[in-house]
Amino acid sequence: MTYKYAIEPQWGGAHILKADPYGFFAEKKPNTASRLYDLEGYEWQDGEYMEAKKKEASYTKPMLIYEVHAGSWQRKAHGDSDKEDVYLSYRELADRLIAYVKKMNYTHIEFMPLTEHPFDGSWGYQTTGYYAPTSRYGEPNDFRYFIETAHKNGIGIIMDWVPGHFCKNDEGLREFDGTNLYESDNKQLSDNRGWGTINFDYGRTEVQSFLISNALYWFDEYHIDGLRIDGVANMLYLNFGREEGEWTPNKYGDTGNLEAIDFLKKLNETIFKYHPSALMMAEESTDWPLISKPVYMGGMGFNYKWNMGWMNDMLKYVSLDPIYRKWNHDKVTFSFMYAFSENFILPLSHDEVVHGKCSLIEKMPGDYWQKFAGLRGFFGYWMAHPGKKLLFMGGEYGQFIEWNENDSLDWHLVEQYEKHTQMQKYSAALNKFYCDNKAFWQVDFDWKDVGTIESLWQANMDLLQDQPPFELNGDWKIYSSNPSMPPHFIGPDGGAKQSMIAEGAQIFGQVEHSVIFGGVKVGKGAKVTNSVIFPFTKIEDGAIIDHAILAQDVTIKAGAKVEGKEGEISVIAEGETVG
Repeated sequence: MTYKYAIEPQWGGAHILKADPYGFFAEKKPNTASRLYDLEGYEWQDGEYMEAKKKEASYTKPMLIYEVHAGSWQRKAHGDSDKEDVYLSYRELADRLIAYVKKMNYTHIEFMPLTEHPFDGSWGYQTTGYYAPTSRYGEPNDFRYFIETAHKNGIGIIMDWVPGHFCKNDEGLREFDGTNLYESDNKQLSDNRGWGTINFDYGRTEVQSFLISNALYWFDEYHIDGLRIDGVANMLYLNFGREEGEWTPNKYGDTGNLEAIDFLKKLNETIFKYHPSALMMAEESTDWPLISKPVYMGGMGFNYKWNMGWMNDMLKYVSLDPIYRKWNHDKVTFSFMYAFSENFILPLSHDEVVHGKCSLIEKMPGDYWQKFAGLRGFFGYWMAHPGKKLLFMGGEYGQFIEWNENDSLDWHLVEQYEKHTQMQKYSAALNKFYCDNKAFWQVDFDWKDVGTIESLWQANMDLLQDQPPFELNGDWKIYSSNPSMPPHFIGPDGGAKQSMIAEGAQIFGQVEHSVIFGGVKVGKGAKVTNSVIFPFTKIEDGAIIDHAILAQDVTIKAGAKVEGKEGEISVIAEGETVG
């Protein structure tokens, strides 16, 4: 049974026909009505997988993500996407795609959006049915079967999700009851001219509820392993894609969308409350700090972030003729200046093989043989660089033409041409080598095993000219960002000299010859010298800390002093308050 809501406008006139925003299923395009569907009664068979993933954090496990557009990975027929039989169904994909991913030694599949959408050319990023897996490939239970099959084969499933904006189609969310319901009344906030869409109004609690409930729905009802949130920068910045005069600063005179910031934090806190092992990945293209850090540390709450800077630098570098690369090695090395500031994924995504950017192998300089050699070398470097990995389909065997959503990948290349066959085998072998060797993935997000304070200082004498004036007993480690980097959150009157500052610390005062762990806050006018400050300690405005060790969760009140006597260190125990 199909249905739509007939909305009677308050001012009279013709009814507005809308699809159900909470509908579980929809008609096949070009039709746009919702369809009744009973989600009850599906007997899941992936319990062993679901229990196993709760026992070990994803950060210390291999992660090789194969990014897929379900409608063009393989097809039954080339060409016209409006034909009924052109697509593989969810169940056919379960047979073909999962077997291929397993053979190629990938650990996860990330689907470009599978929520219902009217226009193939949007790739799924302009949604009308947030609760409905697209009917292009079958029914909701068919999609459940796909995920269940993936889990039985040890493969995780990540879905692209778009809580930033929605399409303008009449059957969708736009002016749902004849008024601005999901969008803001302020056109400056709602209009997204760059993408031809409409932004959500995060200031409305009912909109927050709609989106957060939707995210939970995919975890609860479909057993997905993660969401990759698209276009986070569009959500965070009031001036994203806008010229001067087209946006209004927030109440602090800044560019941040405060309501969107609050929404993202609430979203991530809610997901991790109910699904602690979830993967929440931000596609965020700027240097906004602490995207992949917990909310309680001042972060946005995601647990992964795409490293767009690395991707852009490296694709520019490998596109250069080798004769010019010696003047551009900074594109290879610069990523290590910030590699541990976030929990990064290194993406080679769909966006880099469309719109005239060329396929990965076509970016490589040289002749036919040299292009394959260049791609193999680049993939080897990519595996060795800290961070989890993502590759868009077709890159693994060196497809030459750009991706086209209206056609299948060129699988005949692997079947008919030796170099493509060899490239595919190389990718599978490299993936296996990565998965089999812990050194590639067990510690992706910090400078682990650097050593004690003394050895860490010794290793960075170019930065730290003086040894610390005290010694600590015990074989403990520092888990911090690159110690040669400045801290990630330093106030306008703050400063740090010859110190090591972990990500997540907030410095509004002065720090010198000290080690500051994540979650620490040093207030305005406060001064910390020759000291070690453990996580989540608060040093309030004007406090003085010298020759001291402050354990975790200590509070030093405004104006208080903690100073070691001559030749001694003052130690404040965990949870204590001074002053």
